[in-house]
Amino acid sequence: MSSILQQAFEPALHPIQPATPHLFGGGGGTLAAGSGELITGKGKNRTTTPVTTPIVLGNGNHHLVDNETNAVITGGDGNNIIAEAGTGASITLGNGNNAITDKGGTATIVTGNGDQAIDLGGTGNSVTVGNTAGGKWDVTAIDVGAGSGTVVAGNGNMAISAGGANNTITVGKGNDVITLNPAPLPLPWGTTSAVIPVTSDIVNLGSGANLVFIGGSGNTINAGGGTDTIAEGPGINNTVVLGATGGSEIIAAFSPTKGDTLDLTKVLAGVTLTPDLSNLGSYVSIASKSLGHHGSVTDTVLTITGSGGSDTVTLLNAGTVTLASLISGNSLILPAH
Repeated sequence: MSSILQQAFEPALHPIQPATPHLFGGGGGTLAAGSGELITGKGKNRTTTPVTTPIVLGNGNHHLVDNETNAVITGGDGNNIIAEAGTGASITLGNGNNAITDKGGTATIVTGNGDQAIDLGGTGNSVTVGNTAGGKWDVTAIDVGAGSGTVVAGNGNMAISAGGANNTITVGKGNDVITLNPAPLPLPWGTTSAVIPVTSDIVNLGSGANLVFIGGSGNTINAGGGTDTIAEGPGINNTVVLGATGGSEIIAAFSPTKGDTLDLTKVLAGVTLTPDLSNLGSYVSIASKSLGHHGSVTDTVLTITGSGGSDTVTLLNAGTVTLASLISGNSLILPAH
């Protein structure tokens, strides 16, 4: 699991902390390729049962280690600890609090409702989880791996990390933390890395309070009508798409000069804009305000009002930005006009 997820959510994951059991057999040796073990009991009462794919766990609590290629693992409701070393695993579980580790890549993970701790490696992984449990911890943490991953999450509080490029992340209603590779916790007044990878990730946000850290370039964040805080790194050409029903976004390190854009096509759908955009100011107002923190800081606030709702976008430390400069800099994506 990535360090940022561990730091932010380790206390919450304590009840299912054995999320990364070592891939060892019952005798202490390395689990051979092409085999699996179902572990029951503890200490002197610990027993191991050899299993091979397809593995059916049923309802209840299980601890499984497996090292097979294209393993098929299914389980019912319960709290499961699963460690898979082979590639191409398919793991389908019911409701419960599950801890799943799979470093092989091209895994497909599907769970029901509950608090999940899912730590994946490699590329091409797919994760679908239900709602969080809503109890004391009420959080699901997912590291989807090193690129080309897909996450579809239900409602609740999600902490999702994605490395590499070409990831697609969709979350429901809840308070979410989403980190796209790399995760430097960027701030507009801080230092940044000289390495700017192209990540081309897509994040679809739901309603709620969402926190998104963007690394790399060419990312698209689809706002979902909630209260979103988006912190960009040193990358370029990132796009924030405002939702049709409005919302509130705070964006750190947004820069028209490096090709960042705000997509207003949804929130302004149905609005008739003149070809020369002379009436755009009737729907988009902009104001700058100087603040005293961290030296001389000027934030820019845009208020966009469409037929379906209004959206407020705060560009932190963006300096003095005008509507004319956003238009001339091609920083706004607008409906046809």
